[in-house]
Amino acid sequence: MKLILFVVIVCFMLSGCLPTSQKKAVIQKTNKTETNSLKSEGMPSSADINVSKKRLDLPFNYYEYQLWGDRYEHGETGEHEYPIYNIEENDILKQRSGSGHSSGMYMCVNVIKKKFNVYIVSDMSRLPPLFDYLVTADSNSVLDSIVCFDFNKYEHSEEDWKEQSFTISKSLEVTLYQNKLNDGKIIEQHPIVKYNINNEGKFIRVE
Repeated sequence: MKLILFVVIVCFMLSGCLPTSQKKAVIQKTNKTETNSLKSEGMPSSADINVSKKRLDLPFNYYEYQLWGDRYEHGETGEHEYPIYNIEENDILKQRSGSGHSSGMYMCVNVIKKKFNVYIVSDMSRLPPLFDYLVTADSNSVLDSIVCFDFNKYEHSEEDWKEQSFTISKSLEVTLYQNKLNDGKIIEQHPIVKYNINNEGKFIRVE
């Protein structure tokens, strides 16, 4: 394993199966370094993301996503079970970096009857550090965001990266967890904090 999931996916989709040393080098890049734009067949533009079949259905469990990343990394599956897109294809997320451009990946959550979108974003425009964010945005701008995964805790122990996870329920309740592992599997799970995403697209802390 010993890889950071979004970086693994970027490496695989941009340039095939890279050696571990090259993949780890991505984490060490400065904020002047950018990943190349994806050219893979079927990678949609931001206009295409409005198609619901290309969104994540709820509930979403980041741990299950991590397990898929393991299988994908080891060649146990070639199926893209999660609709992952390049930030360069989304103007709202691209502007979020402040410089008008960004590098990284995102997934869009399939929210129903809301005037905003919910994104899971791995922004690589300022490496290091590297975080995953939950971001809400309407058609014009970002509404709110929280850090949902901190990769930087595992600079020297990447095998333990499943110690963090989060879930998103159908009612848009977000729960961040601290996990106890045994042989890479969760044996205890403790909620750290919970948020509700309200009708204005704001993350409201409830615990």
